[in-house]
Amino acid sequence: NSEPASPQTRQHAFPTSLLVEKAIKKLEKKKTRKHEKSKQLNNDVVKLMNVGKNKKQILSEILSNDYSDDDDTGYRASKNKHLKAKRIKTAISSCMSAKKAEARQREWRDSRGFNVGKAQKDFPRQQDKQTSNSYQG
Repeated sequence: NSEPASPQTRQHAFPTSLLVEKAIKKLEKKKTRKHEKSKQLNNDVVKLMNVGKNKKQILSEILSNDYSDDDDTGYRASKNKHLKAKRIKTAISSCMSAKKAEARQREWRDSRGFNVGKAQKDFPRQQDKQTSNSYQG
């Protein structure tokens, strides 16, 4: 006696108990904290890039600033340092690629004249075609 599952879905996937709500709030708090930390890291990387530092200099400066007060030793501390360095390297490369993309966009817009089309409504060639089409001897 098998019947197909009911097509009706529940409004909330989890039962709403106090424990579940507390766990969801905790996860949301961690998520926002992580997002704020990554935003701060990106801001620090951009500031150092604007000063003119390269990848290695940026990495060493951020790591030295973060670990000046932390003097933990051992396996876990070295693992955390490795993960932190990896996260910083990822932030550096994403910021650098964003900067390169912005420079390319600026080049296409300014030096190659793709921004001019918005300022003028018609291109000169289009005006020539319109005048030649309107005159029929």
